[in-house]
Amino acid sequence: MPSPSRLSSSTKSILIFAFSFCFLFLLLYQYDIIFQVLACIFLWLSDKFAIIRAGKKMCINMDDKNRQLYQDLLQASGKKSSSIIQVLKETNLTEFSESERQHLVDLILSFSDRLTERVGVFNHSVIECSAGNSITYPERPVTNVFVVSYDMPFIVDSIRMIFKKMGCKVLHMLNAVQLDPKILGLNAKDELSFIWFELDWFDQSDSFGLLEDRIAGVLYDVFQAVRDWRVMQERLKEVVATWRNHKINGDTSVENLAESLAFIDWIIEFFTFIGSRSYHLDRQGVQPVLHLIDGSGLGVLSDEPHAQTKQYVSVLPNQLEQQQSEVPYFYLSKTRTASTIHRPTYTDLLVLRVFSPEGVIEGELRLIGLLTSDAYESNPLTIPFIRKKVEGVMHQAGLQSRFLNKSLLYIIKTFPREELFQASFAELSRMAIGALALFDRPQVRLFVREDVMHHFFSVVLYLPRERYSTTLVREIMGYLCSIFNGTDIIHQPFFSESNLVRIYFVIQPRSLEAIEYSEADIEAHIRHLARSWSDEFLQELIAVYGYEKSREYYGRYVNAIGVGYQDRYSPAIAVKDIRYIEGMSVDNMSIAVYKPHVGSNVVGIKLFQRDVLQVELSDIFPVLSEMGFRVIQEWTNDINCENQLKLMVADLHCTPIDGMIEDLDSVEGFIKSYLLDVFSGKTISDGFGVLALKSKFTVRKIELFRAFAMYLRQINYSLETSTIQKALALYPQLVAILFDLFELRFHPKKHLEKGFEDLEKTFLDQLANVPLLDHDRVLRMYLTLIKNTLRTNYYCQEQGPIVFKISTRDIPEAPKPMPFREAFVFGREVEGVHLRQSKVARGGIRWSSRADDYRTEVLGLMKAQQVKNCIIVPSGAKGGFIAKLLKDSDSADDMAEKGKRAYQAFINALLDVTDNWVEGKVVHPELVICYDGDDPYFVVAADKGTATFSDIANQIAINRGFWLGDAFASGGSYGYDHKKIGITAKGAWESVKWHFLTMDRDINQPFTAVGIGDMAGDVFGNGMILSNRMKLLAAFNHRHIFIDPNPDPMLSYQERQRLFLMPRSAWTDYNSALISEGGGIYNRSSKYIVLSDQAMAALGTKIRTHSPNQLIQHILMAPVDLLWNGGIGTYVKASYEKHSDVGDLSNDSTRVDAISLRCKMVAEGGNLGFTQNGRIQFAQNGGV
Repeated sequence: MPSPSRLSSSTKSILIFAFSFCFLFLLLYQYDIIFQVLACIFLWLSDKFAIIRAGKKMCINMDDKNRQLYQDLLQASGKKSSSIIQVLKETNLTEFSESERQHLVDLILSFSDRLTERVGVFNHSVIECSAGNSITYPERPVTNVFVVSYDMPFIVDSIRMIFKKMGCKVLHMLNAVQLDPKILGLNAKDELSFIWFELDWFDQSDSFGLLEDRIAGVLYDVFQAVRDWRVMQERLKEVVATWRNHKINGDTSVENLAESLAFIDWIIEFFTFIGSRSYHLDRQGVQPVLHLIDGSGLGVLSDEPHAQTKQYVSVLPNQLEQQQSEVPYFYLSKTRTASTIHRPTYTDLLVLRVFSPEGVIEGELRLIGLLTSDAYESNPLTIPFIRKKVEGVMHQAGLQSRFLNKSLLYIIKTFPREELFQASFAELSRMAIGALALFDRPQVRLFVREDVMHHFFSVVLYLPRERYSTTLVREIMGYLCSIFNGTDIIHQPFFSESNLVRIYFVIQPRSLEAIEYSEADIEAHIRHLARSWSDEFLQELIAVYGYEKSREYYGRYVNAIGVGYQDRYSPAIAVKDIRYIEGMSVDNMSIAVYKPHVGSNVVGIKLFQRDVLQVELSDIFPVLSEMGFRVIQEWTNDINCENQLKLMVADLHCTPIDGMIEDLDSVEGFIKSYLLDVFSGKTISDGFGVLALKSKFTVRKIELFRAFAMYLRQINYSLETSTIQKALALYPQLVAILFDLFELRFHPKKHLEKGFEDLEKTFLDQLANVPLLDHDRVLRMYLTLIKNTLRTNYYCQEQGPIVFKISTRDIPEAPKPMPFREAFVFGREVEGVHLRQSKVARGGIRWSSRADDYRTEVLGLMKAQQVKNCIIVPSGAKGGFIAKLLKDSDSADDMAEKGKRAYQAFINALLDVTDNWVEGKVVHPELVICYDGDDPYFVVAADKGTATFSDIANQIAINRGFWLGDAFASGGSYGYDHKKIGITAKGAWESVKWHFLTMDRDINQPFTAVGIGDMAGDVFGNGMILSNRMKLLAAFNHRHIFIDPNPDPMLSYQERQRLFLMPRSAWTDYNSALISEGGGIYNRSSKYIVLSDQAMAALGTKIRTHSPNQLIQHILMAPVDLLWNGGIGTYVKASYEKHSDVGDLSNDSTRVDAISLRCKMVAEGGNLGFTQNGRIQFAQNGGV
């Protein structure tokens, strides 16, 4: 330890301070008097320097600015500063502007003994802070109310009543009491109350005066009541003294008097006196009159100029006579005026009779006030006068059972206190015993009582607990107000352990005139209102289905229907919904169309679905919009039955986009059938759906007009489909005539009728009134199509594809070359055409992938077929179809199956309008009207995508008894298989061998190639297995891109052969291990493809990143020996041709110019790979 001499000066100072502190502490501990003196000094200093804490629950710390504001105000207030401190020390003055701070001080200092209160209201903004940190929030405007008053009871409650009535929300409140009255020059006995309310922004500065006046008025009422309450008690005692000192006439018992005196003693303790007046009874006139005694008003009734100075006894209620016989000394009632003090309720009225020494009534003392909360909570058996009523009721009931006695007593003890005080013995007995009679049964019971002054009607209502709801209470309140002509109604529910809930209503009628009512009728109506949803549901079921069936449906649905559904729909509507649910079709779907409101333009559409949700809500909106509706509201509800059956109800309120539906019943069936077919997938949704609404068309009729429009799209009609839809929607009368023309031409019976020309003339006359040229063209084109349709299967069946046999050469808008005849097929799963150059023509049926322009593809193929058939049959033909139900997510097997079904539907539709040869005679199809003579020759052949479908076509022909039987389709089991024989590919390969010889190349030596197609195809697949020396660098089809920069000829040949033999193979089935370095297989749906160095070299491009379509262009332009086309589409055109000249829209983004090709030769196994000009330009540039 270091010696003291070595300690530093700072260390010595610390030690000296520590020893001194310990010594001082011990001294103060021993001499607590010194401690007290120091404490007083500290308190004096605290008060002197006004160290004030943060105010109004705000977390703003005291700072120099705030402290300086206090000092300025204290200095300005002079000798009264100590009183101001008592208020302001709770305040953060920095929140106020200078004028607001001065206003606050003025409010306090302006108080004098001549005025009873001061009120100030003004707006300002407060900046709130987070507790414990300095984060600030945006300014929030508030309204401040300052009240300086004598300290009296009820001030805060009474002022709050004003705020509530005016809709002001109280945010903060401060109530500082015990200001020093001597400082303000007031009597020493008086204390002041300073109240500060902070309100949510009261954005009505012009109402500040009204608010101040109301607060001042309430303070004045409180002041008067507090000032006179002892005087009012003394007057009460003086009146009561007359009861004790004088004999009362009649048979009034001593016990009655004693009970009345005891009740008054109880009242003095449990009654808040607000005001009183005295009246003198004058019997000298024709009828007795009560006169107000001048100067008798006390409390809030001190202001006598507005008092009723006289009241005729004859107009007093007759019930007073009954009250007088029971209790001749007083009666208790309610006034029609709400209290401005303490509680916002109607004031109680206590009337004491004043007797002369002879026992004659000579006047009244009327006191108004409020029974205290303790009075309402007191045991009735302890309240004088009330306890006698209770005993009387118990005695009159005469119950022997202890349980029943106990139950009756409980009913009375929990009965509304107003009824115990105001009801007569007879009324109380009727209500209490009547309530007991319910025996906890879930029934509706009601008791009505009118108070003795005709001021109010009270209703005691018992309801089953499970029926109680806020909605029901509101309905009952509205009903009671209508019965009793009420201007105001209050209610108090009471819940006990019983199955019943009691609701106490008090209704103030609009006037004192007598009101006639039937308690039984009121009870019956409320019983109807209170009937539960399930009760109503059962009654509605019984009314519709009878007792037995209704019980079945009730058990199935009552617990399955949720609260949300019950809140929105009545039981009657639920029963209607069940009718639709139970009547659902095999598609587990049903639709209701209804009118939600009479006279409204709104149409309600309900969709019911069972088990599996087939239609999402988001799918419904577009369908209704295309149909001509605008959805304005929607609700969905689930119904979950006990047997795990799930139901969904979608309710949509719609308005027609154009006009109003005059007669919903006339179009209801058309709307329902159309929507059901759309949602079940039997038809599509588009703008033609409006015909169901506008033209009252069935789904089949709509399909007819849609089919004509789709044909127009395929022949490249110049107007958009949307324009066609608009024209049909705008002119439903003309559309109806068009269908009538179609019926006169093709209906199996109506076609015999005359009048087509006349109806056509009517159509043309009305068409002249159509203002827009485009709409005229659309409607006129439909007429042209109808007149040039030669056959149709429209009337052969109610469903299935529609086929038109059309004389194309009579359709001016059809592109050239125009076929001699064509059949257009349109259905849910298939769409297609069959084109013929003459009555005797042959050609294959192609499964096309060109949904937008398959007719253009087929038309080009028909031209090529015409050249091929020049040595076989007189003319060429070609057909093509698309499978409309294909999805991108379908597997290869799913796609093949859908393609087969589409092909079957296509062939069947074509045979629907084809003549048959039976026993040497031509037989027209049944129900088909023919305008083209005999036409029995119809054969088909395989083509791209249908190589294996010939047996399907032949089986259809056999099943239908078509005269060609299994010779209908070439190939198949009894013909040759295009893919097995590979005749097209082998023929093209002979051309390749020849061109190799002309170029002095050995076909048996390795050569490079690119291709169009895949190994599952007839032409491409057969061509790729004709040589094991081919190095296939790249190929593509409609789904994938294959790249193999440096393939091994033998290994790649063997892999191609494997894929060729695999059913429905794809490029993704190629063994990736056999692909050379830098190669791969890519989806055409990819955003972009990054090439390797090897692939870039093989394709002769310096660009690494390509979109799939750009990459296909580089494959077509690759520097190879052979480009083998075995696919579908036109990929090469002449440089001077436009893409629009080609007529293959789907390949516009992949097509290249012939002069860009770098291959030495092209083998065209697939038709239309080049345009004719493209072939010529390629040859001119050295290609073969």
